[in-house]
Amino acid sequence: MKTFFDIESILFRLLNGNTDANGGVYPSDERPADSRAEDICINTITMENDALPLMATSNVNVYVADKNATINGRTMVMPDKPRLKELTAQVLTILRNAHIDGCLITPTNVTMLADATTAQHYANIRVNWNINN
Repeated sequence: MKTFFDIESILFRLLNGNTDANGGVYPSDERPADSRAEDICINTITMENDALPLMATSNVNVYVADKNATINGRTMVMPDKPRLKELTAQVLTILRNAHIDGCLITPTNVTMLADATTAQHYANIRVNWNINN
């Protein structure tokens, strides 16, 4: 049966090097704390391990640095929504087109969140798993 580690490895293999993000792909809590790059982070928040099919939920977080914008003569820091949208679309396409024996992965919802400690925003993509082997 698959484990938490297996499904994070699957997500890593699917995403690593397959988007235009200028940063890395990181499992769990391995993203460098001071990164300002367009990183993709993977974590699994729930997983049932007792019987098939196994059900699990993962997050794929796509980070993009905020940008300066001038509004009414004032410079403000704003999320780079066009870049977030572009990278999120790439990740969603990869996830939706993935064919993994015995696994069905389904992106379910996307939310944009702020990471105030790094002056970045990220798209949080929730992924549901149905694992039959």
